[in-house]
Amino acid sequence: MTIEAIEMNEQGRIVIPAHLRKSLGLHGKQKLAIWLADGKLIIEKIETVKADLKADFKQLRDQGVSLSEELIEERRTEAQHEHDTSA
Repeated sequence: MTIEAIEMNEQGRIVIPAHLRKSLGLHGKQKLAIWLADGKLIIEKIETVKADLKADFKQLRDQGVSLSEELIEERRTEAQHEHDTSA
């Protein structure tokens, strides 16, 4: 792993070095996803993030997990708790 120092300008802009863009398949103007994880700034291609999310949801579905049913049950529990504490 090679670590490089880059600069950020006053507007918060950075330049990803050309060899890193090439190795990641980044070219021209394209959308990237960016987020913080454990105090680190993560940048990935949108397509990669979408593919990862689809794979995660497929795995949940294949395991019989229904996120909508879990959400409905959580809302019912919250509503019952609110009803019990307001009475």
